[in-house]
Amino acid sequence: MWHLVNQRVLAGSTLGVWLGLVSMLAVSVAACVREDDLTTDQRVYQLSTQLMCPVCDGQTLDQSQAQLSLDMQAVIREKVEEGDSNAAIREYFVDRYGEVVLASPDAGGFNLVAWAMPVVIFLGGALLVGNAYLNMRRKKREANAASEVVVAARDEDREDSVDVEDDLEDYLERADREIAAAVGRPELMEGDGKV
Repeated sequence: MWHLVNQRVLAGSTLGVWLGLVSMLAVSVAACVREDDLTTDQRVYQLSTQLMCPVCDGQTLDQSQAQLSLDMQAVIREKVEEGDSNAAIREYFVDRYGEVVLASPDAGGFNLVAWAMPVVIFLGGALLVGNAYLNMRRKKREANAASEVVVAARDEDREDSVDVEDDLEDYLERADREIAAAVGRPELMEGDGKV
């Protein structure tokens, strides 16, 4: 039964790995969409999700209803219609409000730590889970081997105890015969051999 459970767990973990790879591929393909392929509204929305509202706590421009956010979205629309690139529009707002206006930090300098940490944490967690799984398998193999040794020792002890019991019976019978012969009562030797 455990063999079937282990197969199902292994199949589930394999399925999880494949789903993870497919989702990572989908995200990377979605990130490869060029600016020129998007409509003006799509680019305004995309930039609105990438810029934070300077007067709101933790809200991007698309989430905020503050007047400043609406004004910033209007500026984004004007710059998109003028033909500015997304990078140039983000830089325009960074010059005015600082890097705090970016929803995600640039992947350079000290900010690289913020980009790398999720990957490091994920890989570390995967290594810990893999190590724990391998340790569990090793301990299970050791436990199975130990139980086989215990069963073999138990069987050997049973055989030894049977041999000891047979030897003891033979010894007692011989002792009874010798005692009967020494006492001079041979009739005791003809019965069951007990004195």
